[in-house]
Amino acid sequence: MIAFLTTISFIFYCVSQTLFWVGLWQTKEYRLDRLLVHVRETYQGRRVIFNYTSLSLILLIVLYILGSFNDSIAGMFSALVLLFFAAEALLFVYAISQHRVKRPLFTVKSLAIVLLTFLGIGVLYEFPLTVMSLWFIALAYLIPFVVALFVFFFSFPTEIYTDILMQKAKKKMQSLNNTQVIAVSGSYGKSSTKEAVAHILSQKYRVVKTKLSNNTPIAIAKTILKEVDSSTDYFIVEMGAYKKGEIAQICLMVSPDISITTSVSDQHLSLYGTIDDVIASEMELIYAMNKKGISLFNKNSLLTQKIADGTKHEKVFYHTTSSSNKSSKEIIGLDISNRKNGVTFSAKYRDKFIHLFSPLLGVHTVENILPAIFLGIHFGLSDNEIIHGVKTLEPLPKTMVPKMLPGGIIAVDDTFNASPESVISAAQYLKLYKRKKAFVLTPLIELGKMGKERHKQIGEELSSFDYIFLTNKNFVNEIKEGITSHHGKAVVEVGGVRQISQKITKILQKDDAVVFEGKEAGFVLKHLL
Repeated sequence: MIAFLTTISFIFYCVSQTLFWVGLWQTKEYRLDRLLVHVRETYQGRRVIFNYTSLSLILLIVLYILGSFNDSIAGMFSALVLLFFAAEALLFVYAISQHRVKRPLFTVKSLAIVLLTFLGIGVLYEFPLTVMSLWFIALAYLIPFVVALFVFFFSFPTEIYTDILMQKAKKKMQSLNNTQVIAVSGSYGKSSTKEAVAHILSQKYRVVKTKLSNNTPIAIAKTILKEVDSSTDYFIVEMGAYKKGEIAQICLMVSPDISITTSVSDQHLSLYGTIDDVIASEMELIYAMNKKGISLFNKNSLLTQKIADGTKHEKVFYHTTSSSNKSSKEIIGLDISNRKNGVTFSAKYRDKFIHLFSPLLGVHTVENILPAIFLGIHFGLSDNEIIHGVKTLEPLPKTMVPKMLPGGIIAVDDTFNASPESVISAAQYLKLYKRKKAFVLTPLIELGKMGKERHKQIGEELSSFDYIFLTNKNFVNEIKEGITSHHGKAVVEVGGVRQISQKITKILQKDDAVVFEGKEAGFVLKHLL
């Protein structure tokens, strides 16, 4: 009877753990480097390895060893193993009832890995190498390794499939002589810049763009094969990378005519290793450019300027600073006014001034719009077409999107992604509101050795707010240190979805404002809406 109940309980445990591990791999794009950084640098990553479940399994192994010297302990061992897996099974059932199961987004690949993991564990179950109670414990330890085995197994056909699609896409692009490629790269601001360029140029031309932040080689290849054709005037492609060589791989497929390098920073420094490697990666786009092409650079970013210094072909700077270099082409954002419903500003290019209103929230959005305005001018759009294009811009989903919570609480959804710069920009926008202000933040990842310093800066920026809610324990001390250094009043609390949601409902009232920043903060917002 104990063996039967243990088997049933273990099945629930196996399902729970398999879904969790496949979901984690999927979140990290099935990349070992990103998974290792997660485990090494984040609180929740460390908990994957060191948690009550792993400690309980270790304790059970110790009891088994002690049982070889003590018959009374040996007699209890099977019952204790059943108790452990039964408790895990009940927790999984409770998570299902609360719709809180950690699982992957089901695709052909993730579903195949899940099913093959079940099959693999099932085969191992049929051929125990020791007593069954101890074998259950061994199988529990093996689940993440079996998942990893099938992740790596699928990496080879995935790579072959990607290469085939990329070759087809490259051949198609080579046949489209009248389609110009505008490539956007950088550490952050890529998606918003791409969207602005696509929207403004579409006032006059037929434009195809990569969707959302689908900036991987396979996603770009699929977009080319499905959407780009001989009627496409401009294909606007966002290029993402986590290490050197990845942007160069995309460039071989699309052969850029125009490049835009947004801001370059220490984002993903854990994966690159050094800032020099980040710069080298971004330079791959510049080296791949058509010699007669044009490269646009964000002059507000010091590291982007370094990349511009190594550019031999025509270059154009865009910025919102007061400094200007009359010897270079520049488009400048001036007279920027931050408003609750958007931004007003003027764009200056040579002797041309265009006065504009954008409904996008935050002054930082002007940086993302300026390249689009320059390209509009460059490709012959009228002032009215540019003004209308800027006026009708829409934010990307979950990117500084205004919301209204129950009770009239003003919310801003900025949960799509997070960087130190996006946190600071969102904070500057929130300061427009005069009543209570709160910030729900998912502490940032993959910043490497700069992580502590960057979170201290975030604490300094948020120090004047009333509340800062953190969705995990990463960098709590650094954020508090930043608040203290600025003699701030912000109260910092760490909690889960329910705790933070209940606290916001309790302390905020009508016309108070709160920003939700980062993916985990998105779960809190969803719970409140």
